[in-house]
Amino acid sequence: MQTITDFAIKRNSRNRIGQNWNLAIESFINHCIAKNLKEVTVEWYKDNLENYFYRDFIVPQKISAPNQIANTDVELYAMMMRKKKLKVGTINVRLRALRTFINYLKEEEYIEQNVKVKLVKQDKPIIKTFSEEQMKRLIEKPKIDKNMSFATFRDYTLIAFLAGTGVRLGTLKEIKVRDVDFVTREIRLNHTKNRTEYVIPLSNSLAKILQEYLKIRGGEAEDYLFCNSYGEMIKDRTIQDRIKLYCYNCLGKEAEGLRCSPHDFRHFFAIQFIRNGGDILTLQKLLGHKTLEMTRRYVNLLNADVKKKFAEYSPLDSLATIKSIGRKAIKIKR
Repeated sequence: MQTITDFAIKRNSRNRIGQNWNLAIESFINHCIAKNLKEVTVEWYKDNLENYFYRDFIVPQKISAPNQIANTDVELYAMMMRKKKLKVGTINVRLRALRTFINYLKEEEYIEQNVKVKLVKQDKPIIKTFSEEQMKRLIEKPKIDKNMSFATFRDYTLIAFLAGTGVRLGTLKEIKVRDVDFVTREIRLNHTKNRTEYVIPLSNSLAKILQEYLKIRGGEAEDYLFCNSYGEMIKDRTIQDRIKLYCYNCLGKEAEGLRCSPHDFRHFFAIQFIRNGGDILTLQKLLGHKTLEMTRRYVNLLNADVKKKFAEYSPLDSLATIKSIGRKAIKIKR
């Protein structure tokens, strides 16, 4: 049973946190850790709140405590980022972190005021991805000779893997040799964004590439499938840089109009799956999406396909065609 003393202690604790930014941020970070959020997610919150929000905004604006922040301050924070010419996507990422933080403070009664963090309206650009012809060049097997390094053949295999599975970078680097089953033709994904383990099919084409790669790579079942030259896990930045370099070497100037990031291969996989007749529900499972809404975004990337289908099935054009095929139309006599 809660006593008056216990209540007073909790109230004093709430007051201290509501009156001190450092304590408030520390309390929120501890809350994230207690919820067992991924380390990278906790660091993301910490970086956004301690640096971009507190250091770059709260301190210069002299907002003394969390219980003093208002809606106008949030709007000013967004405006400040716009003045710095930050991309809308970057601004919204920081605002999402702030919104979660503010909601936590309100739920825990560290602040009394209702502060709404609204995202900045953002246009949805059509994301350019690889064409089929470009992808054929990227997954064309390089000539193996004495001058080829392990890293080059690994990069080729890695790109084929991304294009053939659509997995995220964070999942890719955690895959181990034992996770690839050539008998059942399956790949087990243990480290996914939503922490749900699942299995995806292994195509015959990718199986052949992986088998040849593993003959060169060697290693034990517990080793990482894609490693550096010393058999260690590859860092995210290394994978990103190596993929970009490989794309530029294969595509030349064509690569300048593309991002050439690991996620671009995920876009390519999703788009090609739909183009080849795949259904959106199966694609949802392959991509590991929790909701169909996330998967539908990839369908929106099919701008060229929409134009093609429109040219074939335009309602107005089809009506015009029907008229021309039928009886001769009556003309107005002048």
